[in-house]
Amino acid sequence: MSLDKSLKPGLYWRLYFGFLVLGTALVLVRGFSSPLESAWDVFNALFLFGLWGYIRQVPMGWRPFWVIYFIYMACGGLVTLYYLAASIINLEKSLFNGLAIGSVLAVPIFFALWRYTFQSPHIWRARSA
Repeated sequence: MSLDKSLKPGLYWRLYFGFLVLGTALVLVRGFSSPLESAWDVFNALFLFGLWGYIRQVPMGWRPFWVIYFIYMACGGLVTLYYLAASIINLEKSLFNGLAIGSVLAVPIFFALWRYTFQSPHIWRARSA
């Protein structure tokens, strides 16, 4: 099944992906205080593979993994919103600014992973064919 060209992610998604790769690389090379921290950061960076699969419209791994990973990311997003609200209540401006910027930058990731995992059956059919 051919996907309508208007539904394929375009240039802005590729630029966003490049920006996230650069940011993630900076996080990963900054150094780690423990092996557990490094494993955690690498696990959190897996969204890049899902984003790349969404942009290219190709399956990256197995769909059940992406369902679980999306749920994990959504739970992390809820925790972030909790801390965002707490920073407003406690008037912690620097914490609020960091969380707000991170939250705004993460919205397209959630959108892409949602579309990739739940709204792109043509991608996952191609894998099983």
